[in-house]
Amino acid sequence: MTWESSDPLVNRRVLTVDGIPGRLVDASVRTATITDVRRTEDVEIGVIGFTEGGGMGLPTRVILPARSGFAISGFLAPVDPAPAVNVITAGRSVPMKFSLGGDFGLNILQAGSPTSVPVTCDTGAPVAEVETITTAGSSSLSYDAASGTYSYVWKTDKAWADSCRMFQLVLTDGTKHTAVCKYRS
Repeated sequence: MTWESSDPLVNRRVLTVDGIPGRLVDASVRTATITDVRRTEDVEIGVIGFTEGGGMGLPTRVILPARSGFAISGFLAPVDPAPAVNVITAGRSVPMKFSLGGDFGLNILQAGSPTSVPVTCDTGAPVAEVETITTAGSSSLSYDAASGTYSYVWKTDKAWADSCRMFQLVLTDGTKHTAVCKYRS
């Protein structure tokens, strides 16, 4: 967020989130980045100026409307999202990486997600029923704060060699994200 002030008496500002003081900044600061704010409900962001003597100015507020869904990016390397066809060695574990634009915890997947379905290699049309998938070892969904990415390690089956499958990830906002994979021996 960015703001302007014409009050020469202000020497510090307090940034607030939903009325809760968050960060004290010098009066010369005119921009700030606020992260890790849950956007499932409206969020009020405020800036309040203070004078050297402790006097408080009128707060400036803006309401960030709730987002109706996640801002997903991905799948990310080493896998590309559909309609790309990823060539993978059957039986390997595949990290299915994506970003939601922040850390929303690990309860972001709908019940029963992710799934896998066999598809034709030519058209990508399903050829059998959806199956639940197997994680690699004891791993499952994880979040890496340093890169801002989620990762689900998908354990593929050696029996899938010379076939194609669609990985399907459904988030709690109801959006479905897919990747098509062609398996080699």
